[in-house]
Amino acid sequence: MGCDAGPRWVPAEFSRRLHQLATEREKLLRAYYADAIDVAILKREQARINADVADAESQLATNGEKLAQAKQIIDLALDLAKECAASYRRARPDVRKMWNRALFQTISVRDGAVAEFAYEEPFESLLGSHKGSMVVLTGFEPVSPP
Repeated sequence: MGCDAGPRWVPAEFSRRLHQLATEREKLLRAYYADAIDVAILKREQARINADVADAESQLATNGEKLAQAKQIIDLALDLAKECAASYRRARPDVRKMWNRALFQTISVRDGAVAEFAYEEPFESLLGSHKGSMVVLTGFEPVSPP
C-alpha cells in the first residue's frame, strides 16, 4: 500500500478527534449564546469544524476500505496456504513452478533437499514464524506414488 499525504490515524484516534470536534462545536455555540463571539466568527468556526469532521470521516472510510482489502488478501493467502501441499503434489511441473514463484522469494536446494527458503509477502508475514512446520526440509519434490 502506498504512502498517503497527511497523518495516519487509527480508529480510536478518529473517535477522539470527532469527540474533540463535537466539544469544540458545543463550546462555540455557548460562546455565541453568551455574546462572547459574533455571527461571523460563529460561521467561520462552524465551517472549519464541519470541514474537519468531513475530513476525519472520509479518512475513516478510506481506512475501512484499506482494511477490507487487506483482509481479503490475508484470507486468500491463508486459503492458498491451507491446501498448498496437496495442490502442489497434484500439480503439473509448470504449475508447481508458478506455486514456487508465488510463495517463495528464494529456495536453496543442497544435496537434493531444501536447505533454506524465504517466503514472498504476504506469506512471510502470515507463515514466516512457522517455517519449521510448514515446509519439510527432507526433499525438494514430494515422493511420487509408484
